[in-house]
This record gives sequence, C-alpha cells and structure tokens, in this order.
Amino acid sequence: MNNTEYWQWLQQFMTLLEDQARTGAEHFDEKMMAQLRIAERTLNFEIDRFMNSVEYHIEDMEGWNKLKNRRDALADKLSTMLESDPKLASRYQQYCENLKNHRSIGAML
Repeated sequence: MNNTEYWQWLQQFMTLLEDQARTGAEHFDEKMMAQLRIAERTLNFEIDRFMNSVEYHIEDMEGWNKLKNRRDALADKLSTMLESDPKLASRYQQYCENLKNHRSIGAML
C-alpha cells in the first residue's frame, strides 16, 4: 500500500470508528464498547506505522492535524462512555485482561 492509499485508509478507518461510537452511545453494549476501545487503540498503532513509513514531508498538515484531533475526540468520547457505566468499564477491563492470554480472547468475543 502506498502512502496515499494508507492515508485514505486511515481516514476511512477513523470515520468507521466514529460511526460505531455514535451507535455505541445510543446502545450501550459492554462487548461492543470494549472492542471499540481496542479498535481505537489499533488506529493509534496504524497512525504510528504510517508516520514511520512516510519518507517525505506531509504536505497536508491541516488534514493530518484534523485526523489527530478526530482521533483525540474519539478517544475522549470512548473514555467518557466507559467511565459513565461501571458495567462497561468492567467488561473493558476483562477484555484487556484476556488480551494478556491469547487463548482467552475467543471466550470474550
């Protein structure tokens, strides 16, 4: 994937996560919220990978800053949602614990 395609993919992934967060806000589901928070962390991983792969100066700094602001807003929204409901927070913590043991992940999904 070239840098332009990667950039477009990051923006599409961001939009997908924002859409899913809106759905999550309307329908609190512990499993979905835990997975959505992990997906947001995956976005951070992909942003880091993109930055490591860019071999040229980013020409669209405004677009890049907008993407980072959207990511920060999403992370804040998810954190607020998790903090608002102990059941959601507990499920998220369980999911994170299961990530430590790769054989346990299937039981959470």
